[in-house]
Amino acid sequence: MTNPDPGAAADSWWYRTPSGDLYGPYDADRLRAFAVDGRIDRRGSIREGDHGEWCDPQETLARLGVELGGSPPGTPPLTPSPPRVGVGDGAADVSLTAYILLALLPFLLVSVAGVHNLVAGRTGAGITQLLMSLVGVWGFGCVGAFTGGVGFCLSIPLWVALLIWVIVDATTVRTDGRGRPFRA
Repeated sequence: MTNPDPGAAADSWWYRTPSGDLYGPYDADRLRAFAVDGRIDRRGSIREGDHGEWCDPQETLARLGVELGGSPPGTPPLTPSPPRVGVGDGAADVSLTAYILLALLPFLLVSVAGVHNLVAGRTGAGITQLLMSLVGVWGFGCVGAFTGGVGFCLSIPLWVALLIWVIVDATTVRTDGRGRPFRA
């Protein structure tokens, strides 16, 4: 027996809130249930498939036989799901090898950390590491050279902490700042 609604069988429907949070994939029945419960915001958008066009929820749900009514919802459908590989932007602009080399080489050669995160779009971590290395390691180290070693007491523990952080980044981080996996 064939299914009269091809979208009902597969988890192929995505919902994007007005603020850009992505939910899904859902089957058509679940999407209908969210609309009936008032959990689909008319200012959001819905698409079918990983590469479909984002459409108005009222029109899309009307095609699925559900009327979108009521005011904007107070709760989203579920917790946001991370974008899947192949959805939206695809792979990151940076390769995994480049990320690891940019993590380790600048730090081990000149004690500057954070370049790898800045290149990968992880700006918060990148700026923090860069400031820690420039101010903490280099700044306190230079002060220590002129004051007889007082600054070294601060720069050495910061250098060790940054080294551990950089090694953890190089061995565990596999996505860029937008959640896209690094290229192989």
